[in-house]
Amino acid sequence: MRSVLAIRHGLRLCDRVARISVGLLGVLFSSSLLFVSPSHIISVIAGVLGGALLTSGILDYCPVNKLWNRKIHSTATEESSQGNSAITATTDAIENLSTSKPAQTKDSKLANFEEMRLKLYVSISVPLLIVFLISANQIIHLSHDLDVKQILSEHHVTARLTLKQHELEVQNRDSEVKTLSQVISTTKAPLALLIHDDAGKTIPSARNMTLVDHTVSQLLLEAIRSTELSSGDTTQGWFDHNHNHYLWTSVGSKNSDIWATILINVPMTHSIWSFLFSSKLVILFAAVLWFAIWSCRYVTIKFREKMTEGQRELEYNSRHDGLTGLPNMMQFETILYQRLPPLQSIDKGLTVMVLDLSNFRDVNDTLGYKLGDQLLKNVASGLTEVMADHGNVFRVSADVFSIISTATEDHGKTIRLANRIHDSLELHKELKGVPINVSGRIGIASYPVDTADPKELMRLADIALAQAKNLSWKTCHYQAEKDTHSVRKLSLLARMRGAIENNEMSLVYQPKVDIQNNKIEGVEALVRWVDSEYGAVSPIEFVTWAEKSGLIDKLTHWVLRSATAQSLEWRSRGIYLPIAVNLSPLNLTDPDLIPLVHELLHTGNLSSDMLELELTENAVMNDPTTALKTMSALHDMGINFAIDDFGTGLSSFTYLRKFPINHLKIDRVFVMDPDLADRDSVLLKSMINLGHSLQCVVTAEGVEDQTTLERLQEFGCDYVQGYHVARPMTGDDLLQWYSSTEWNPERRAA
Repeated sequence: MRSVLAIRHGLRLCDRVARISVGLLGVLFSSSLLFVSPSHIISVIAGVLGGALLTSGILDYCPVNKLWNRKIHSTATEESSQGNSAITATTDAIENLSTSKPAQTKDSKLANFEEMRLKLYVSISVPLLIVFLISANQIIHLSHDLDVKQILSEHHVTARLTLKQHELEVQNRDSEVKTLSQVISTTKAPLALLIHDDAGKTIPSARNMTLVDHTVSQLLLEAIRSTELSSGDTTQGWFDHNHNHYLWTSVGSKNSDIWATILINVPMTHSIWSFLFSSKLVILFAAVLWFAIWSCRYVTIKFREKMTEGQRELEYNSRHDGLTGLPNMMQFETILYQRLPPLQSIDKGLTVMVLDLSNFRDVNDTLGYKLGDQLLKNVASGLTEVMADHGNVFRVSADVFSIISTATEDHGKTIRLANRIHDSLELHKELKGVPINVSGRIGIASYPVDTADPKELMRLADIALAQAKNLSWKTCHYQAEKDTHSVRKLSLLARMRGAIENNEMSLVYQPKVDIQNNKIEGVEALVRWVDSEYGAVSPIEFVTWAEKSGLIDKLTHWVLRSATAQSLEWRSRGIYLPIAVNLSPLNLTDPDLIPLVHELLHTGNLSSDMLELELTENAVMNDPTTALKTMSALHDMGINFAIDDFGTGLSSFTYLRKFPINHLKIDRVFVMDPDLADRDSVLLKSMINLGHSLQCVVTAEGVEDQTTLERLQEFGCDYVQGYHVARPMTGDDLLQWYSSTEWNPERRAA
C-alpha cells in the first residue's frame, strides 16, 4: 500500500509541475501573440488554456487527477477491508477458492487499471496537443516571416542590380549593361520597379516597369516621398490597398542621389488551414502523437509494474509477521485447511500447539524492546528449525506462537515434540552478553480427538495453555472437563448486568442461632439468581464471573441495599434480626463502599449493630494494608466484621490481631463429621478457644444433626448455622419460621 501511495503522489507531483509549466508557456505565448496581433483567435485560445492549466496547477486541482485519486483510494479501501475481513472469513475464502470470485476480482482490477490507463492517456495527451497547437501557431508565424524575409531578400538583390544597371547605362557602358541584364533576368521580377531621386521624383529609365494599377503606383510614390531617404541606405515600408498587402524597398546609390524602388505583394494574413494540410504539420503531428503514445505507454507500464509489486508486497506483509517473517493468523486457517485433505485417506489428525513465552515482559523492561525483538527472532528461528519436518510455525501475538503439526494416536510423540520446543527455548542462555532464562508453556489440542471442528483447535489450545499456567505445567493437553469457557458462560455474563440493574436476583436468609442461650442471633443474606433462560445459576459460579468481569461492586451494592430494605421491613413488623452480608476481596478497594454503608445507616435509620460484614481469610491477607484501612473506617461507624470459612485460608495471626474482627466462623469441613476423632476434636476445640482468646464470637457452619450441635455446645461454641437449624429461605418464609421455631427469640417489639 505504501508503494502504491508513493507512486500516486509521484505522478500527482509530476502532473502538477507539467500543468504549471505548460500553463506558463501558454500564457507567455498568448502574450507574445496578442502583442503582434491582438485579434488573433489562437492567442485567445492559448491564453485561456494556459491560464486554466496554470491555475489548476497552483491550486492543485485537476478533474482527471481527482477522479484518478478517488479511484485509487476506493480501490485501496476495498482491498484493506477485504484484508481485514479475511481474518475471520478465511475458511469461506478457501471453500470458494475454485469459484468465480477470484476471476471477478481479477477482471474488476483489470477494468480499473484500463480505466486509469485511459485517464492517464487523456491527462498526458491533452497537454501535449495544447503544446502542439501553440507550437503550430508559432511555426506558422515564423514560417510566414521567413517567407517574407526571403522574398524581400531576393527582390532587394534585384533592386540593387537594377540600380547598378541604370548607372552603367548613364555611363554608356553597354557591354557591362548587357552582361548585367542577363544576370537580372535570372532574378524574380517585382510588381513595379522605379528609378527616382531622393525627393521621390521618377527618373526616366528603360529599367522602370510596373504591373500594378495607377492607384497603387500613386500610393507607392506617396510612400517614397513621405520617407526620408539617406545616401547609400536601404529603406522599406508597406501599405494596404483593396485587401492587398504591399511591401516596398528602396536601395540608394553611394555615389549619387538615385534610388531604385521595387514593389511586391505578400499575403496580409496567413491561413492556418493551408498549414494544417502541409507536409510540415503532418510530420510534426506524427512526431507529437508518437511521443504522446510512447510516454503514456511507458508511464502505464511502469505504473502497472509498481502496482503489481506494491500489491505483492502488501499481500505478503498482510500474511506474514513483520518482525520474524513467520506466517501470521491470516494464514493459520488457510494452512490448517490445506493440511486437512490428506488426512481423509490416512488415520491421522492435526495438533495445534500454542506457545506462550514466560516473563517476556521482563526482558523488554530490563533490556529494552530492541533486544526483546532480537529474542523473538531467535525464538522464531529455533521453532522453525525444530518444526522443519513436522509442521508450520506462526506468530500469533507479541510473545505467543502457534504450531500446526500432524498428529498420530501416539500422544508420546506429541509430548516429545513439545519437549524439543522447550529444549530449543533453553538454548537462549544470553542476549548481547546478558544472561537470560527463556522458558514457556504450551497448550495442545488435537483434531478430531478434542473437536470435530478444525476451527475450534486454536481456541481449545488456548484454553489448554491457560490450564497449563494455572497448574504451573510446562505442557498441557486440552481437558474438556476443565473447560469453563462456554457459550453459556458468555451469555450469562452478558445478562448478569441486566439482572442486577433490573432486580432479577433475590436474597435468601439462613438463620444463625445462639446455642448457649437458645435464641436466634441473626441471619446471613445469600444471593440467588434464577435466569429466565438458563434457570438457577450457582452462586459460586456467577460470583466468580462478577469478580472477573468487574461487576462485583454492583452486585455487592445491590445485596447491601436489598438486605437493608428487608431488615427495615422486618423491623416494621416488630422483628429485629441483624443481617450478615458477604464481601468480596475486591470490595475492599471499592471507593464507593464506605459512602454506601454510611448512607444505609443514616437514611434508613438502621443501627450499626444490625449489619455485619463477612470476609474470607484470603481476602484480608491479599492486601492487608488496604483491607485494614477500609475495615477500620467501617468499624469506626460501628460495623462488625466476621472472618468466614476460618481455618481454610492462609491466616496470619499477626494481621489477624490487628484487624477489627468481632466474629470467627469455622468452616464446615471441621464440623460436618458427627463421629469426631480425638485429634479432630482437639483441633476444633482449639479453634474455638483461639477465637475466644481473640475476644471474638465463634460460629460453626454446616451443622446438620443434633449430635454435632451438642458436641459444639460442649466445646463452648457460641453460634451455629446449618440445615439442622434451618435452610436458607426467603424473607416471607423466614417470618413464618420465626413465629413457629423452638428457638426462643428475645428481641421482639414491646
